[in-house]
Amino acid sequence: MHKNKRRILIVEDEFVNREILKNLLLDDYEILEAEDGEAALDVLENNNDSLSLVLLDLFLPKISGLEVLNVIQAKYNHLPVIVLTSDKELEVQCLSYGASDFISKP
Repeated sequence: MHKNKRRILIVEDEFVNREILKNLLLDDYEILEAEDGEAALDVLENNNDSLSLVLLDLFLPKISGLEVLNVIQAKYNHLPVIVLTSDKELEVQCLSYGASDFISKP
């Protein structure tokens, strides 16, 4: 782990989207990745104390992004979450579930 870099968890099932986000952030952050909700919860369990942020897609296989958000709020509520979604109605719902912010996906 780079001592000067904060860690971000990117939870995104689309490989291309995950790579784009990773490449945008790699110079400034250490990146951890998860391709589904189940993997995200595993990464969180093992790294929650060293993470600075979670970028969370809502439409994930195995466990949905909303369920992951609920677990983060219940167990790791110190951890800011930015939701990635193209669904305008879910943006508002996620904020009420404890998300810090959202990024609209095209």
